[in-house]
Amino acid sequence: MPSLILQPLIENAIKHGVGSSAGILEIVIRATRQGETLELSVENDLESVPPRPTKKPAGTGTGLRNVADRIKARFPEVGAFISGVVAPNRFRAAITMPLRLA
Repeated sequence: MPSLILQPLIENAIKHGVGSSAGILEIVIRATRQGETLELSVENDLESVPPRPTKKPAGTGTGLRNVADRIKARFPEVGAFISGVVAPNRFRAAITMPLRLA
């Protein structure tokens, strides 16, 4: 597994999910074996009401784009990265890569 590959996904979930909410939201981190591949995912709640106004700039997508580029470079034939809203008020970022056992 590429080093520090989950860090930007977790930071994204905190910044854009939990960080913009006044309430309690959930972040779920999963690792699942699918045959000869490994799927890592970070899923978080999104606030159901419009976010509170803040002075922080909106995200530029750099963290997610960097993860996608790293996966594509490291596993060009079998790696994948997808992200987006998967249900009302729910966002998921998922990486698929070859499973390599130690």
